[in-house]
Amino acid sequence: MLVVNAIAAMLIVPAWCVVFKPHFVVATHYDADGVLEEDAANGGGLAG
Repeated sequence: MLVVNAIAAMLIVPAWCVVFKPHFVVATHYDADGVLEEDAANGGGLAG
C-alpha cells in the first residue's frame, strides 16, 4: 500500500492538476521581485 500511495502522489495527483486546473495552481504567478501573486484576470481577489 505504501508503494501504491507513493506512486499515486507522484503521478496521479499532478495529472489531476493538469486536467482540472484548480484555481490555486493556475491563478498565480511570480512578479519581478519573486513574490507569488494571484492574477486578477483569472478571478483573483478572494479576500482583499
